[in-house]
Amino acid sequence: MVVVNFKNVGQGDSIIIEWADKIGIIDCNLYENRNPVLDYISEKSITEIEFIVLSHFHFDHFSGMPELFKYCFEKNIKIKENK
Repeated sequence: MVVVNFKNVGQGDSIIIEWADKIGIIDCNLYENRNPVLDYISEKSITEIEFIVLSHFHFDHFSGMPELFKYCFEKNIKIKENK
């Protein structure tokens, strides 16, 4: 089963896709001094991310990415690399 979570980030959404104990992220935006994607990742104790996609390079789609990457680095959360 695939679960698609849309996180309200004001203008648009950040998307978290979950399937078979895997997770993928599309866009990551800050909203009202919070990072909804990062909140979800930390609440679920995620240890590995299959992919992170930036749909396009507008601030309202990537403003939460630096915080997400920093958290993943500090918590040793693996972001898979496609080859």
